[in-house]
Amino acid sequence: LAACTGDSGQSPAGTTSEVRTIEVAMTDELRFVPDQLTVNVGDTVTWRNTGSVAHTATDDRGKAQDAANAVLPEGAEPCDSGNIAAGEEWSYTFQTPGEYTYFCIPHELAGMVARLTVTES
Repeated sequence: LAACTGDSGQSPAGTTSEVRTIEVAMTDELRFVPDQLTVNVGDTVTWRNTGSVAHTATDDRGKAQDAANAVLPEGAEPCDSGNIAAGEEWSYTFQTPGEYTYFCIPHELAGMVARLTVTES
């Protein structure tokens, strides 16, 4: 699967808080579950395709049909998981705090859009 640029996947130096992995399901109902999530800098989010059709977790305005569905905080790089097949997963570690809105490329117009807030721990 395609890797995102920007976040290195490494925890910031000097971090003492516990790093967590949070799972988001991608469903046949064309939803991210949960569709609103708050995580800390350094946490990893894993998107798991629990449905039967391919999905993406994409935060790239250049790939969005509606730019409002691809929001990144200042300093964060665009991101795209590529197609995640049924039963597969993809993970991303967030290093840039702020508000993110992301979507599934094939199901964006069906409303498969979610929001994520990354906070300083």
